[in-house]
Amino acid sequence: MNGNAIKRGVVEGDASVASGGTTSGWIAAGGAVFGSFQLPSSIDGTEITIQFSNDATNATAVPEASSTENNPATVAANGTYLFPVGTFAAKFFRFVFTTAQSGGARTIHYFLKG
Repeated sequence: MNGNAIKRGVVEGDASVASGGTTSGWIAAGGAVFGSFQLPSSIDGTEITIQFSNDATNATAVPEASSTENNPATVAANGTYLFPVGTFAAKFFRFVFTTAQSGGARTIHYFLKG
């Protein structure tokens, strides 16, 4: 290697959805260009939508970039999923379950790479 390699930042974190809730808090995209997320071992429902925003107030579902992306996505407990490509075109993003989460808060682990 010649020492001119591009270094990409990596961020890992957790987003929480409260018991009885559907939506996580806002997460700063922080210059990421792609990433993935891991759902917990117990979730209610089978769909999750990724929303984005530039002001962490007004939310819009991330548009599907191709026929291979689905937002909302069909998901399962313990599943690992890629973020839609457009997720990182805004400053913030969040997770929204179609079904309220019962029996305790849900923690979604995410991995972002810039």
